[in-house]
Amino acid sequence: MFITGSTGFVGSNLARFFRGRGDDVSLLVRKSSDLQQVNDIKDSCKLYEYDGSYKSLEVALSTAAPDVVIHCASLFLSSHNKNDVSNLIDSNVKFPSMLLEAMSQVGITQFINTGTSWQHYKNEDYSPVNLYAATKQSFEQVLKYYLEIKKIKAITLKLFDTYGPSDNRGRLVSLLINKFKSGGRIDLSPGEQELSLVHIDDVVGSYEKSIFELTKMELGIHKQYGVGSKETYSLKGLVNKVAEVIDVDARVTVSWGGRAYREREVMAVWDKFICVPNWKENRNVVEYIVDEVVKSRD
Repeated sequence: MFITGSTGFVGSNLARFFRGRGDDVSLLVRKSSDLQQVNDIKDSCKLYEYDGSYKSLEVALSTAAPDVVIHCASLFLSSHNKNDVSNLIDSNVKFPSMLLEAMSQVGITQFINTGTSWQHYKNEDYSPVNLYAATKQSFEQVLKYYLEIKKIKAITLKLFDTYGPSDNRGRLVSLLINKFKSGGRIDLSPGEQELSLVHIDDVVGSYEKSIFELTKMELGIHKQYGVGSKETYSLKGLVNKVAEVIDVDARVTVSWGGRAYREREVMAVWDKFICVPNWKENRNVVEYIVDEVVKSRD
């Protein structure tokens, strides 16, 4: 298989999982890519360099000749300024469009795309939370062309928030774990927004199941699945639940409202999705946070 975005959190865990089970794994990287996330497996994978050109993509795909392309690469920005627009479009629309063209030219037909639940603000069929989500939707419109000319078949997995070991992105779960370990003050929003948090092992499982599903599909078919948690929490409910279980003392002070809600904050998560067939969530975020904090006290 051929993975884009392998130096990111999701992509690196996918590469590690599939390499660990003995698959041939090819990784597309830039010359400037930080390979720290895949240091332990990079020597057992095939690395191909993307230099920004279409030609480098076609050469990489024709040489690697994978059965399936898993597209995880993206530029994620929760908010943007005027200088970010070009980079968002280049990373999230232009690059994957060139990837599809290269696939069609060399005869690779199976494609797994990574989308976001943020394409569905207020549970709409399409309403982007931010420009990042809008670029994800824009690429799906390009994808539709390659589907209609029957050059590929595709599955799009729309991810919610992810968490797990070695997550250095500074996201909520890591922030909470570090604060519950160290103590002190933490500034959070008023905390009424709903959260769907999925462990990276379960996210990887959704890709594994999708590959099997993809093999049964005909050219021109596109299926879309959400990868969300069975149980959702408000931010305040999540923090209070963890604090209750681990009996946090006065070392941790939460300032609710210390941060403002973001523009177009997702107050209720998208729930009009179906899961990948035979996929199930095995991990729970409260249990994960509690385990990580308790381990640090042993």
